[in-house]
Amino acid sequence: MGYDVSQGLPPRFLLNSAGFGSIAWVGSTVALGASQTSNWLFMSSFGHAVTTRGTLDGVSLAITGTSSVVGAISDVSVRLVRLGTSSTADSGGSFAWGTSSVRQVFAGSSNLWGLTGWNINDVNSGASSGGHGWLFAVVNVSAASATFFYSLAESLVHFSVTDMTVATPGVSLGLGRF
Repeated sequence: MGYDVSQGLPPRFLLNSAGFGSIAWVGSTVALGASQTSNWLFMSSFGHAVTTRGTLDGVSLAITGTSSVVGAISDVSVRLVRLGTSSTADSGGSFAWGTSSVRQVFAGSSNLWGLTGWNINDVNSGASSGGHGWLFAVVNVSAASATFFYSLAESLVHFSVTDMTVATPGVSLGLGRF
C-alpha cells in the first residue's frame, strides 16, 4: 500500500525565453500593453529530493501572483519541460489574475503532461541537467496596460511511496539490532 505525497519547491533558476510572445520578463515581473503577450518565463532547478522508493504520479505548477488591473491579465501558456523537450499539453488560458495575491495550481496530481518514460530522477534534477522545468506566459486581455508580478512559483511533484520500510538505529525488533 502506497501513500500519496506532494512536494512543492520554488525555482532557483529563472530565464526569459523569447520562444513565445513578444514582451520580455524582468525578473518576476512583466509589463504588457493592450493585447500583448509575454515571452515564456522559464523556471527550473527546484531542488526536489523525492525518494527513489516512490512512483511518480504527476507534476503540477503553482503560481502565486497579482495583476495591477483586476482581470486584465490571464495566463496564456503553461507547459512542462522534461529532458529539454516542452510538452505539447498546455494548461494555460483559463485564469484571470486579480489585484490580490492568489495561488493558482495548473494541472492535477495525476497529470504527466503527455510525456512518457518519467522516473523520479527526472524531477530530482533541474531541466538544464536533463530534469524538469516550466514555461509560463501571460496575456493582457482587457486593459490599456497592466503589469503581472509573481511572488512564488512551486513545482509540485505528486508521487506514491511504494516501500515504507523504516529502520530506527538502536531499536531491537527481536531480529537483531538495526
